[in-house]
Amino acid sequence: MPLAWLLVFPIVLYLFRRQARRVPVSTLLFFQTLAREHRETAWLRHVKRWLSLLLTLLVLLVLLLALLRPVGDAGEGAAAVVLVVDRSASMGAGREVEEQPLVRLKRRMLTALAQRPEVPVTLVAFDARAVVLRTRLSGGVELARALEEVQPLAVEGEAALAEDLAGRLAGLEEGTEIWWASDREPDAAWTEAMREAGTPVRTWVEALARPMNLGLQAFQLRPLPLARGQWEGFARVVAAASNAAAMEAEVEIRVAGRLAQLRQVRLEPGGAATLQFPVEAQPGQPVTLHLTAAEDVLAADDGVAEWMPQQAPLRVGWVVGEDPDPFVETALKALTEQGQLEPWRVPAAEWPPQVQPDVWLWENWVPPAESWPSAPLILLNPPELTQPFPVRRLPKGLPEPVVRSVGVDHPVVGRVSTQRLAVTRTASLHLPASLEPLWIAGGEPLLAAGEWQGRRMVVAPFSVAASEQLALEPAFPVLLGNALFWCGEDPQLGRGVAVVPTGTAQWRSAGRWLGWTGRDFVEEVVGEAAWVRWERPGAWLPEKGAPAVVRLASGAESDLPMAAAGGEVETAAAGASWLPRLPGVWTWSRLLLLAGLGLLLLESWLCHRHAVY
Repeated sequence: MPLAWLLVFPIVLYLFRRQARRVPVSTLLFFQTLAREHRETAWLRHVKRWLSLLLTLLVLLVLLLALLRPVGDAGEGAAAVVLVVDRSASMGAGREVEEQPLVRLKRRMLTALAQRPEVPVTLVAFDARAVVLRTRLSGGVELARALEEVQPLAVEGEAALAEDLAGRLAGLEEGTEIWWASDREPDAAWTEAMREAGTPVRTWVEALARPMNLGLQAFQLRPLPLARGQWEGFARVVAAASNAAAMEAEVEIRVAGRLAQLRQVRLEPGGAATLQFPVEAQPGQPVTLHLTAAEDVLAADDGVAEWMPQQAPLRVGWVVGEDPDPFVETALKALTEQGQLEPWRVPAAEWPPQVQPDVWLWENWVPPAESWPSAPLILLNPPELTQPFPVRRLPKGLPEPVVRSVGVDHPVVGRVSTQRLAVTRTASLHLPASLEPLWIAGGEPLLAAGEWQGRRMVVAPFSVAASEQLALEPAFPVLLGNALFWCGEDPQLGRGVAVVPTGTAQWRSAGRWLGWTGRDFVEEVVGEAAWVRWERPGAWLPEKGAPAVVRLASGAESDLPMAAAGGEVETAAAGASWLPRLPGVWTWSRLLLLAGLGLLLLESWLCHRHAVY
């Protein structure tokens, strides 16, 4: 305590008292009368002197403690409270409503704040954004109504935004506390920074004791290469790492509301499975996936939907360097005859061109690094490169009789078998972290796909014409079509289906909305344009423009946290106290002030009631 040095003054005054002066008087009768009335022995006067010192020190100590405003278990000393409530998707987990972490936290918040009705409360809710819902609330009906409006949304939570907002709100008024209500602890560095700034952070954590969850993390529809009018669906099912045991689930695939397929999956904790299935639907018909598991506790990630898009030809800009490969031209012609591609052959000497295709296909050629376009790229048999990653050209082709597929779930290698492939490598790659190897031969990547600087990219350092069996198999046209269609699905193109995460705000025109309610899909017809914030998964089909798919697809929300051993977790990262909670309007500061007054009266009665001066 920085003010404890004040206790030195009464000790000095008691130890260094002034001696009584001798003064001659005319008579001693009056003083003798007083001495008989207040007769005390020497030892009693000595005891009273030290007792008076002790009581005086206690009075000063109690007053100092009261000035420090000690906080009990409920934080009675706070001038205000910033209550931060998590309303992301995981807060709605539970088989029953009463089991949901958000519902249980609401009850705890109301109980705790009812003990301090005089303290104003600022209510902050966060998911993908953090917003101030109410300010200067008082305990009781007003606070209960405000908390009732906070409901879990099928949106990924961004705790960093809430931490920043809560810190700025707490800095507006000295003595403000932050109460954090979530199923996860806040960032430890932020909590420590708040403690150093003098802002206590009280953490209330509610999580399921036995979370069990499977979620649909990805879903897409795309046309099959060399198959006119045929489409294929890809879906990815992920099991939460906190699952207590393996889970079995059933996935219903429906087209226009009719059951098309049923798939069974069984996943260990933290496992994943990819589903590939043919889709027969007309443009504008909805395709939905509904996952059902007996012990699943989170419904927000159990449904995905997409409207069957119109199949428009994919515009491909094809630039060829020296020694063009005739088999590449043959594969492109086959895809063009199916009505799936619209290739534009661009001479390398005319780079940069005036055309803007959806996908660039560069064969044995790349432009200078400063003139690379922003569209997706396919590098087939690339030349020597230093940027964006090193490519070392081999003087002669290196036959690779054994090709191993390591990315079997990736759409680029869908329906392509490597069992009978013999490929001739033309370059050695050193891939950046954003590119994933799909084929490996001789311990080095032979085919890779991923994203680089915001665009999709596929790299294939081999020659089709020089390979023994690749040119004679249907695998290469299918592989090339897969790569073109996968790159053409880039949301930045503005063509096809746009994929947006839940929590995104967009301008929505008139159209049809197919939304996931947590149990089934409900279709709505919207006739007016407006700004909307997508707060649940679904699919949007406008009257004009490209359709959109709204997905949760959040591993952080599907991977539910587990409650700490021993039950509920409730900590105060700063301002924690061993003092018990006081009932009613009592605070420890008020109690200490009353105790100091009582000690002062006691000292006066014991030591100065019959004092003679």
